[in-house]
Amino acid sequence: MRTPFNRFTGPDWRQVSLRKAVYALEDAVITLSGPALAVSGIIAGVDLLTGGTMLKDVGWLSMAWAICLLLTLDFQVLALGARAHRIYLSDKSRWRKVDEIALAFLMSAGISSVSIQMQSIIAIMNSETRASIASAADQLGINLIGLTWERSALVLVLIFLSGWFRESEQKQKASTVERANAANGANTYPNTDTTREAITQLTQQVQQLVVSVTQITTTVTEVKTSVRQITQGRGEQRSLPARARARQHSKMVDAGVSTFGTGDEQGEQGDQAEIRANRQGEQREVDANTGERIRAILASNQPLSDREVAARVGCSPSTANKWKRRLQHASEGGETHEENE
Repeated sequence: MRTPFNRFTGPDWRQVSLRKAVYALEDAVITLSGPALAVSGIIAGVDLLTGGTMLKDVGWLSMAWAICLLLTLDFQVLALGARAHRIYLSDKSRWRKVDEIALAFLMSAGISSVSIQMQSIIAIMNSETRASIASAADQLGINLIGLTWERSALVLVLIFLSGWFRESEQKQKASTVERANAANGANTYPNTDTTREAITQLTQQVQQLVVSVTQITTTVTEVKTSVRQITQGRGEQRSLPARARARQHSKMVDAGVSTFGTGDEQGEQGDQAEIRANRQGEQREVDANTGERIRAILASNQPLSDREVAARVGCSPSTANKWKRRLQHASEGGETHEENE
């Protein structure tokens, strides 16, 4: 069961501010005001039926009766003000708002009048004079019988209004819930015809979009083809002069070759023969120089190996060995000729 104090029983009850706590207390008192007023009326009726002896014999009943009566009366002013504000913000007609707000204001004024009279009597009774209720009422000019009737009438009216407003609030909440459910149902289950029209329009828009995309694609393809053709044409135009010049140059070269081919071949053969003769002469000079140097080294009568001779002359060991053999054969042939003579 939901009560005004449910907000203090949750896991975040420690984070409740002072304003929320006061609002919860006010809601609790306003909720209990109707039953409390009924209890105070029952206590007063029982006391009246018993000859006014019950409240005198049971002290806590008189205290409960006073608390239920006075506390609920003062809080009913606050409740009526809150209800008047709700009426002002509601969707009711203007004259109905005026009537209900005026009724709430008159009820609040009557409750405040009774509460002020009772509090004034109690204040004089608790003063230094210690006057009785009758003397305090005489000093204030208050008719106790009229005050009693006013209090009783207000209690009955407030009990009635408590049930009346509670029923109206429940109906208002039920109607609000029904409207919300109807709105959700309307949003959840839309009209079939409207849905079909929307689907048809969406399909047409998609088809138009497909056609537009196809046209754009075709245009882009044509542009690419045109650009490729233009590029190829420019390349061919640029390459034509170069090809013509290359052909002319090849023709000229062929003509020159055919004209001067024989003379060039003869000249090249003569040059090659001359180069060969020069190389042979140079080789002979080198060989003669090498032989002279090897002969001079061997003439020193020093026993040298082929490698040592090659190192001194600057030739290969095989060349040094070859010249040593030649020189030895030449020297042996000379000695044999001298002996024969």
